[in-house]
Amino acid sequence: MFSNIFQHQRGFNLIELLMVCAVSGFLLLMLGNTLITQYKTARWQQAISELQENGRFASFLLKEGIKEAGYSGCGRIENLLQLTNQSSVPFDENNIIRGYEAVGNQWQPALSSRLPRTILKGSDVIEINQAEDSGRFLAADMVDARKLSIESPDQIKPNDRLMVSTCQYADIIEVESVVSQGHNQYKVIPKASLSRLYSKNAFVGKMVQVFFYIADTKRKNEQGKAIYALYTLDKNNYNTELVEGISAMKIRYGWRQRAPSADSILRYATASVIDNQKKWPSVIAVKIDLLVNSIESLPDYRSHYQFSDKNSSEKNDSFHKSWPVAINLQERSSLCSKVLC
Repeated sequence: MFSNIFQHQRGFNLIELLMVCAVSGFLLLMLGNTLITQYKTARWQQAISELQENGRFASFLLKEGIKEAGYSGCGRIENLLQLTNQSSVPFDENNIIRGYEAVGNQWQPALSSRLPRTILKGSDVIEINQAEDSGRFLAADMVDARKLSIESPDQIKPNDRLMVSTCQYADIIEVESVVSQGHNQYKVIPKASLSRLYSKNAFVGKMVQVFFYIADTKRKNEQGKAIYALYTLDKNNYNTELVEGISAMKIRYGWRQRAPSADSILRYATASVIDNQKKWPSVIAVKIDLLVNSIESLPDYRSHYQFSDKNSSEKNDSFHKSWPVAINLQERSSLCSKVLC
């Protein structure tokens, strides 16, 4: 019986083997293509997620850093009856916000020499001046124009610029010496006498001067391309990298202009136009266009994007997106049109 069973068994013939190999090869090819597609899709999704995260974070930091330009404590700088500035840095209606438009390899108006050489040419720069509100105030009435008792949650140091302000008057001073009196209280001696004696609980703020700009991080991605980032430069000349993957910034400034027989109109212009027309005291809003990109380049991908009214296309490039940021200056938002028009 067993011999009859074995006699009826046979192996695969050549045609059947070829068919099995062909089907197996096709399935392996399909599987390989699927894996490659999934890998590319995962990289693209990661790149898009990274781009969106960087764009949102950069937008948040710019809004927080710019919206309070010109902050002066209780009183707006435009409404102060008297502002006495005894520091080395100007603070008035003309420079609480300043812009620098990139024109070729230069900027109009000219950039401060404090900015680093790594700053990206062709990208705009914005400067913000304000008093920082961090819960500081006078701990006692002043009896001497060269002595202040200040309560502050953080340390006050020599050469700090401070604003002492009420709703009507303000002084900006530079600190000569500081003595800690414990319990967050400091005895401050300014380099020059204040213009008046301020009362207890008067606002005290550290003066902040910040530049926002784009610069080369000196790092490169896997393909050897330079990585750019959004930076700040503060009054102590500290350069701080905020968000990588920001490769350009264009800025326009808004002011109200009254047209004949019409309501006031918010108009926008570049920094060079605002500077030539001496409109800095009238600026009440800012529009920023950021060019945000993923860090790593993507194989077999051609990037198409529009930025600053220019269309660009490059093969094996990273994702690019124009990211708009709109900011209203809180310290000027309530100024009426008859002041600005």
